[in-house]
Amino acid sequence: MTVRGFAEPVAPGQRPAGALRVAVAAAVGAWYLPAVISVGLRTDVGAHLKFAEDIGYSGTVRIPYALFEQLVIIVRTLIPFGALERISPVLGSRSATWAATGVIVVIIAVMVCSDLVLMRMYSTMDGPPSRFDPLFPVIATVAAMIVSPATFMTWASHNLVLGYISITSYENPTTNLVRPLVLLITIEFARRSSQSTSRRSTSLLALATLLSAFAKPSFLLPFIPATLLYGVVTSFRRKRFNWQVWCLGLFLPALVAAVWQTAVAASLSGRLTVAPLRSLRILMALHHRPAIFFVATVVASTLFPLVAAVFLGREMRWRRSLVLGWLTYGFGLVLFLMLSIVDRPDNGDLIWGPQLALLVVVVESLVAAYPVLSKRIRTGTYRFGIGVGGWVVVLSLLAQVVSGLFLHHQETFHPAAWW
Repeated sequence: MTVRGFAEPVAPGQRPAGALRVAVAAAVGAWYLPAVISVGLRTDVGAHLKFAEDIGYSGTVRIPYALFEQLVIIVRTLIPFGALERISPVLGSRSATWAATGVIVVIIAVMVCSDLVLMRMYSTMDGPPSRFDPLFPVIATVAAMIVSPATFMTWASHNLVLGYISITSYENPTTNLVRPLVLLITIEFARRSSQSTSRRSTSLLALATLLSAFAKPSFLLPFIPATLLYGVVTSFRRKRFNWQVWCLGLFLPALVAAVWQTAVAASLSGRLTVAPLRSLRILMALHHRPAIFFVATVVASTLFPLVAAVFLGREMRWRRSLVLGWLTYGFGLVLFLMLSIVDRPDNGDLIWGPQLALLVVVVESLVAAYPVLSKRIRTGTYRFGIGVGGWVVVLSLLAQVVSGLFLHHQETFHPAAWW
C-alpha cells in the first residue's frame, strides 16, 4: 500500500544472486583501486593515515571524527605484514603497511557501498519484466559509483573538482567510508518514519547515525534539519510521521556525537562562523571565476537528477528517500553558502554535505526513472522507444558517466593535477 507522491516500494522479493553481488562489488573496487593509490595516498588518504599512526602509537584521539583511523588500526593488526616482509622488505616497512591498510579499508567501503546500490536498484524490479531488466541494476550501480559532474565546460582549464559538487571521490577516505552509511540511513529512515517500528530497528538506525557522525559528520549537518522540515510538513498535512524514530534514531545519537566532537575540536584550529558566500568566493577564486559561475557548476553537478525530474517528474514515484535526498542537498548548499570555517586553509569542508546528499539523489533518481523508461519501452507508445524526453534523461546520465571516466583517468595518471 502506498501514498501517492511519497511512496516507499514494497519489497518485490527479487534479490541479486550472491555471485553477482560479489562480481559487481569486486569490479567497482578494482576500478577505484588505481585512482585511490595514485591520488589518495598523495593527498587526503595519506593525511588521515598520519592521524591513524598517531592514534595507534599514542592511544589518544585528537580529531573530532576518527572512525576511518580506528578501522585502519584494527585492520593493520589483523594483516600478517611480518610474513609479507619475507616476500619483499618493502611490504613490511612501516610506511607501506599503513598505506596498504588505508587503501584496503577504502576499497572495502567502496565495495560495500556498491553492494547497497545494487540491492537498491533491484527494488525497481517490481513490474512486468522488459528485456533490459537483467542489465539495468548492474549498469545503474556502476554508473552511480563512477559519475561526476558534467565537467566538459572546464576541461580546457584542467578543472574537474573544485567548484563542483562531485559525488565520486578517489582522494578522501572518510567520504568513501561514510557513503554506505548515508544510503542506509536515508533509505531506512524513509521507510521507518512512515510506520510503527520496533525498538531493534530504531536502535540499529541510531547505531548507523552514530557511526556516520564519527566517520564524517558532514551529511548529518544538513540531513537533520531536512528530516525535521519534512516531518513538520508531513504532520501538517495530517500524514503519518514517526517522531520517535526521528528523535531516537537520528537526533539523539547525532547530538551525542556532536557534543563529544565539539569538545575534541575545541583544541584544534578552525572556527565555524556565519559568513555568507565567503567559502564560495574563496573556492571559485582558485580558478579565477566569479561566484555566480557556481550556478553553472551546480547544474552540471546535478544534471541527471534535474533532467529526470523535469522530463519524467510527473510519471516518477517520488519516494520519501528521493524527497529527503533533495531536501538534504538543498540544506547542504545553504550551509555551504552561509557558513565558513575560519583560521584554517581548507574552505571546501562544508561542500561535503551536499556531495554526500547528491549520492542519494542520483541513486534514488535512477530507482525512480527506470520503471518509467521501462514502461515506455513495453507500451511502445513513445517516439524513439522512450520518447525525446527519455533520451534527454539518458544522455544527461551519459554525460556525467563520461565525465566520471575522465576524472578517473586524470586522478590515476595525473593525480590532483586537474582539481
